[in-house]
Amino acid sequence: MNENNRELKSIFKETFNIKTNDIYLSLIVFLYIVISNLLSEINLKVLSIVFIIQLFLLLLENYITISVYSGIKKIIKNQIIISKDIFIDGLYFFLRVLLYKIFVCISFALLFAIAFGIIEVIKKIPVVNAAILTIITLLWLSIPVYYILLTFFAPFVIILEDRPVFDSMKISFNFVKENLDTFVIITFLFGILWSICILFFKKYNNLKGIEIFFFYIFGLLEILTIKTFMILYNKIKVV
Repeated sequence: MNENNRELKSIFKETFNIKTNDIYLSLIVFLYIVISNLLSEINLKVLSIVFIIQLFLLLLENYITISVYSGIKKIIKNQIIISKDIFIDGLYFFLRVLLYKIFVCISFALLFAIAFGIIEVIKKIPVVNAAILTIITLLWLSIPVYYILLTFFAPFVIILEDRPVFDSMKISFNFVKENLDTFVIITFLFGILWSICILFFKKYNNLKGIEIFFFYIFGLLEILTIKTFMILYNKIKVV
């Protein structure tokens, strides 16, 4: 336990050692948030145009995310960040990360479809049978959901190690499973930070200029969150 505490302190110390590169990457995220927010507020009545804009934002989000994560990789490896390089990486890893996200979306869509189908059955059977079927369904659904969640680190592995999608999912599965307690702690601590920021944003976003300030805070917080997980992976992999 003491060893884990020391490791976590070391990781957080490295994470919050904010330097120019962290600020630069957070500004990229900030600009994306501002642009996407402006585009999403456009009031259009033509559904096809709305669909195109939403699709563009999804693809842009994927590209910007990969580019920024590539920059974070360079930070933790003490490499120089060159703008051209990270945006080239955004294209290089684009399809693999997108394929993983599509896999996750399809998987959850199938699970939700099964769940809704069972709900319709539950409505038509006696209460006791419905309760038993509900418990069995929840237990059954929790298994694939758990396995899918264990692969969430796959995009990081794709970017950090230049691995194929399936290999990255296997590595993520084993890595997250073996370090689940550490992931829970990190997620909980950053969850508190995110909750506080979101709470203040919802309370004060009507004040002039405060929305822009929080957009930047969200950008910086995303960089620090991802940086923490990448440092964890890099330390354990090296060890």
